[in-house]
Amino acid sequence: MNTTKKATLLAAIFTLALSLAACAPGLPNDFNQAVANLQNGMSEYLVDNGQMKMMGEINSAPALVDIDQNGTTDLVVGDAYGFIEVLINDSAVGFNIVDSYYLEGHDGPYYFCDEAVPLLIDADGITNDWEMLVGCGDGAVLYVDFNDLVFVPAYSWIGPATSNGATVTVASGYATTAVSDADLDGTPDLVVGAGDGAMAFYKNVGTATEPVIQMEGIGFDFGDRAAIASADLDGNGIDDYVVGNADGEIWACAGPTDNCALVLQTEGANAKPSVGDFNHDGLQDLVIGLSNGSIMAITAVAQP
Repeated sequence: MNTTKKATLLAAIFTLALSLAACAPGLPNDFNQAVANLQNGMSEYLVDNGQMKMMGEINSAPALVDIDQNGTTDLVVGDAYGFIEVLINDSAVGFNIVDSYYLEGHDGPYYFCDEAVPLLIDADGITNDWEMLVGCGDGAVLYVDFNDLVFVPAYSWIGPATSNGATVTVASGYATTAVSDADLDGTPDLVVGAGDGAMAFYKNVGTATEPVIQMEGIGFDFGDRAAIASADLDGNGIDDYVVGNADGEIWACAGPTDNCALVLQTEGANAKPSVGDFNHDGLQDLVIGLSNGSIMAITAVAQP
């Protein structure tokens, strides 16, 4: 990605709310520190029974979430073949995968869509009642409403995410999603990454527990297959953004500003990040899905 190129923005609100697509020097000190913590972090690949964990052998897409609400960070991982696997972790200081299972259909693992990229959310504020967004290779975004913690089509609802009655989709394909208060109005919004590097901003004009989203603008130039995640990296109460791309780069952007920094260049391609404090030390860490199906974990290390 060209670090001096400003993104073309089609809506003024997108400039004010996100300004995601421009990368410039002069980062705020706290954000700069958070980026340095990740740049100098410890990296390792997830293993299962002593072997590198491979998700479908192509294009893994991990999402960090404590899905069983036991205080440890689990993983929900999509793959290029359209399946989603849950990895149960029992370590509070990293990853020790003790169980795994696919989200099931009636006769085996459920096919969501090619290039499935999951994001677990709590859209209705009900404890232990997860919802899920799934970005798809054809550009569509699916919305899944679980019944309890188990996905079974007969007892869960699945369909397209919609905005003003229209399906949420990106024309260039390879949709990924992030939910954050992008415009700082107190309600979570939706940001969708796309195959051409675009970021589509959907403003929530409803409430936190009854969201109603409407398209507000598009920004460009994160590199092909832009994969977005959000988290408060620097602890200032405002969500920041982490973006991977087809070249295996991981970028971080201070929200809502136009300041971005390269966090790392992975050894793979089609990098898909997820952000969370998986070792519970107060610093935001990363997991990154890569084109060969592996998952890289970056443990942030506090820098002096």
